[in-house]
Amino acid sequence: MKSGPFIKLVADTYCVEEKTAKTVARFLKEAGMLTSGARGVNAPDMTARDLGRMTIALLGSDRPGRAVETVTAFGGLTPDPELSTLSQTDINPDADSWPSLDEVMEIYFSGAISRLASVKSLELRPHNMTAEIEFFADDNGAAPRIVFTLAAPTREELDRAYEQISDHRGIRVSRSLHAADMAILIPAIQEA
Repeated sequence: MKSGPFIKLVADTYCVEEKTAKTVARFLKEAGMLTSGARGVNAPDMTARDLGRMTIALLGSDRPGRAVETVTAFGGLTPDPELSTLSQTDINPDADSWPSLDEVMEIYFSGAISRLASVKSLELRPHNMTAEIEFFADDNGAAPRIVFTLAAPTREELDRAYEQISDHRGIRVSRSLHAADMAILIPAIQEA
């Protein structure tokens, strides 16, 4: 799928204004974070990674001008094994380490067969720089989840990194998407 129809489909599916999605895409392209190239029939098709980054940008901030900052910050978050109830092999059996949120979104939108096929929702929390992927309940009735946090070598360093962030007082906003909204886009990106 070419860039123009891709942006329109993302805007329609996520119920955001098309001009907002276009602006986000422009900022990400200028930063080299989205596929770009020739125009017209020679234009490259958008990829699962592009769709993941557009999702992170639109979900992580309501300001298009912060798209690059949002994708860089949230895309680099890695799962916290202490807060997550799935293992890394549930997400990507071939990986030796936990994938970043950016990589997980690419795996999800590529339609690769993995535990990600049972995603229920994705939530980004800018007030404490965390993201959470919730899965549909398993046979035991438990709803597995992966919680993405700032990368830090030790728990103490992670706690120190959150000290200033968690001092935020007042209204806290988190933004989420249900899997039904995201799953609509998977066949469209795979047809490309």
